[in-house]
Amino acid sequence: MYSISEVAARLDVARSTLLYYERIGLISPQRNPDNGYRRYSQQDLAQLFALKQLQRAGLSLKECQLCLQGALPNERIRERLSALEREIRELHQAQSLLQAISGEGGSAQSRAWHEEFEQRAPDAHFQWLREQGFSEMEALQIRWCSKDMTENDDYMDLFYRLFEGMERQGPGDNDYALQVLSQLPEADALAQVLDMGCGTGAGALLLAEHTAAHVTALDNYQPFLDRLSERAQAQGVGSRVTPVNGSMFEPPFDAEQFDLVWAEGCAYLMGFDNALNTWRSLLGPGGYLFITEMSWFTDSPSAEAESFWHANYPDMQHATVLEKKAHSSGYQVLHASHLPQRAWEAFYADMAEQIDQLHAEKGDHRVFEECQAEMDIYRRYGTEFGYHGLLLKKV
Repeated sequence: MYSISEVAARLDVARSTLLYYERIGLISPQRNPDNGYRRYSQQDLAQLFALKQLQRAGLSLKECQLCLQGALPNERIRERLSALEREIRELHQAQSLLQAISGEGGSAQSRAWHEEFEQRAPDAHFQWLREQGFSEMEALQIRWCSKDMTENDDYMDLFYRLFEGMERQGPGDNDYALQVLSQLPEADALAQVLDMGCGTGAGALLLAEHTAAHVTALDNYQPFLDRLSERAQAQGVGSRVTPVNGSMFEPPFDAEQFDLVWAEGCAYLMGFDNALNTWRSLLGPGGYLFITEMSWFTDSPSAEAESFWHANYPDMQHATVLEKKAHSSGYQVLHASHLPQRAWEAFYADMAEQIDQLHAEKGDHRVFEECQAEMDIYRRYGTEFGYHGLLLKKV
């Protein structure tokens, strides 16, 4: 037999709670005939333990009593079981989050969590990473590259080595770019041009060579900008190309500073809608934006291609949707076209050559595997998707 204090300690409940249970008839402890003190039996303890567990399961005291009497309807029990299963799943997700943040869950679990967050809410994922103290570049690396806070450095070192050795950091084509420039009504009058996400400067150098404008080239990776400076000097346009290390999310420029913003293959980093709205403020009255964005060219993509891009760029939309969004964001569409396949073929040929060179030094690596997977998807389904280019005028 146990005293009320011993029962309270064993079950971690208050004395007042035990007295209340007795008052409403949930338990009936015996009384010591000599002093009137309550004495609780093993059966009382078992009943109290069951009450505590049933309350944790979300039942009211009345429902607990009915359940112990075998009188609680099965429908109510099934309802609580379903709710408990849902709560357990949510707790597991919360546990996975904490493990991903701390690194205790391992790289595979960390990647899986970031991939799911990215697919469900990419903008919120990026904002959350920034709130955790990651720089913009670190947050972008986690979002689009490693998706792993614990093995990020090795991945990114090799990732940048691969792309530093390439002519372009994304698919592009000079003849295609010149075709777009020819569609500008006032190309000769351009004075200030911004190359957004310039990389090592393929676009910036073409703009400097084929317009009379001063070209500002923005990127957040200094080695790319250093190489751009070297190339600009070598081509004799160094005085008209200004590299700037900064954020495309919050460009460090004055409002209406540019006549043309040139943005090849970089809008996906911040989302197409966000890019349209953020960069519009940089354009002077009647200014122009040229933007390329990954998009579908078919209403019925192959299942394998759809699965690949859903995992890697869940915001990918049909090309016609992009044009409608541009119009609703305050632009007039002057020209729309797909980046030609030759640009993709040249880009992937360059990538494959760089991978071969680095593989001899590094051996197998996830960077190479992911790049190869993308190349394989393009070779099989490249007619179904690609970059859709829009030349827009601010209205």
